[in-house]
Amino acid sequence: PDTDSVYASVPGVNRQINGQLESPYMDEYSIGYGVQIGSKGYFRADYINRSWANFYVNTTNMSTGQVEDSLGNRFDLRLINNSSDYHQRKYDGVQMSGSYRFTDRLNLGANYTYATLKGTAEGEASGSATDSITAADAYPEFREPEWNTPNHYLGGDIRHRFNGWISYDLPMGRFGNLNFSWLERFRTGSPYYQNATISTASYVTNPGYLQPDYTWTYWFDVENENRTEDEHRSDLGIN
Repeated sequence: PDTDSVYASVPGVNRQINGQLESPYMDEYSIGYGVQIGSKGYFRADYINRSWANFYVNTTNMSTGQVEDSLGNRFDLRLINNSSDYHQRKYDGVQMSGSYRFTDRLNLGANYTYATLKGTAEGEASGSATDSITAADAYPEFREPEWNTPNHYLGGDIRHRFNGWISYDLPMGRFGNLNFSWLERFRTGSPYYQNATISTASYVTNPGYLQPDYTWTYWFDVENENRTEDEHRSDLGIN
């Protein structure tokens, strides 16, 4: 690269696996209880706890060193490894569901979930179960992890979800049954925050990186989250 280059990624040269990678994983613990309501209904409640770990992280700092390609170009080395030291992603939820058949023709049911999803990493990407993230000790001279990757409610944090339905079968003689169903859906909005891309070039003296990364996304209001509007939907089905 020329002397004006501020970033380069050459797989196998300046982007290497640090030792041996292991798959990220998620531990789940759950406990539930269900009860039969006579011969026509049921109710069940579950508590679910999920915790992610072993994230893929990218690390570049003064200790990772530099490498050179076959043409003599030199780069800062980026190492890919697993880490659970700083990044986290945790889910807690309570799920309840039930239904009751009042008659052979009339059936009612509903389910409800209260949940929180909080952490420092979204941890998922489009078309992929996981995504690599910046390690807490990457470019420590140019960024503060508490501002760049703060602990906050993540995009999948839908606090309340509710689905309720009623179904009725109307006999039509030799033509069978005509079924009417009504479904109500409700979910609260997703969180969003104010952030901006900033440059720390004016505040930090380069300690020796060949391609220093001056530009970072900083979050400014993780303590005062905003949320999109709640969603409500009604569906009528006739079969």
